[in-house]
Parts: sequence; structure tokens; C-alpha cells
Amino acid sequence: MTSNDLLKENQGNEFISQNIVKKQKNKGQTKSTRKKMMFSLKYLILEQQFILKLTQFNSKLIWLDQLKLKLLNSIHIYTIFSLPLNFMDLFFFSILILFQQRF
Repeated sequence: MTSNDLLKENQGNEFISQNIVKKQKNKGQTKSTRKKMMFSLKYLILEQQFILKLTQFNSKLIWLDQLKLKLLNSIHIYTIFSLPLNFMDLFFFSILILFQQRF
């Protein structure tokens, strides 16, 4: 389920909740029943928004994983085609290895 699908579903839930409250008002429900219903519907909407945020976060994590793989591939190419010849190359190489171990 994409974030756009969740957003549309969230908007649909808001519309449904407004219609339910209007119908309940017409039936003469008590205020406490309407408040409980609104609270449960608001909770449902917040839950949908939280799921939307999680999917956006997961897509960012997937992007970071892809970036990490690209970096690891560049590290392997660096180790194959060149040897650290001076201190700066050795320093750069050690940073890349530390970055590889960190992720």
C-alpha cells in the first residue's frame, strides 16, 4: 500500500466520520455517545496518519540501503584498482572501511 493510497483512505475516513456524526445527531444521540464516537474515529484517523508516516520512513530507509550498497560497491572498486600509496589515501580508505562496518 503506497502513501498515496493511505492518504486517500485517511481522507475517506474523515468523510465517513463526519457523515456518521451527522446521522447520529439526527437520531438524537446523547453528547457523551457522540464524543465517544468522535474520539474513536479521531483515533482511527491518527492511526492511519501514523501508518502513512511509517511507510514514508520505510521508503527513506530503502533509499539509504540502496545508497549504502552503492558506497560498498565503490569501496570494493577502490580496493581492487588502487592501493593506498600515501597517508591521505590510507586515511580515506580507513574511513570507508569504518563506514562500511557502521552500516
